Amino acid sequence: MIGTVRKEVKCMPLPDTECGHCEKNNTLLTRIYTKMFVLRILPFAIGKEMSVECVSCKKAYMAEWEMPPHIWENANFVKQHTKQPLYAYIGYALIGLAIIFGLLKQ
Repeated sequence: MIGTVRKEVKCMPLPDTECGHCEKNNTLLTRIYTKMFVLRILPFAIGKEMSVECVSCKKAYMAEWEMPPHIWENANFVKQHTKQPLYAYIGYALIGLAIIFGLLKQ
């Protein structure tokens, strides 16, 4: 019950981007994940990850350093404009409330 997980937040095609492997245009699909540390049932957002896959040749870029620069720029733009879901911050909110109530009780 303690560890890190990643959940898919967004999945969308990359427009006007050519696959570096098969050189076909408009075949790349990017997936944005939120990475969370889970302590029992409390999630704590710790970052975002992305992966890109070509639907034509099935070439997958799982790490950012594997991606050619033109793919990385477009996928990173999508990643930067993807918001974390609110439930990813429940752990921070509950810990903050516990600290505030603890200080007010004194």
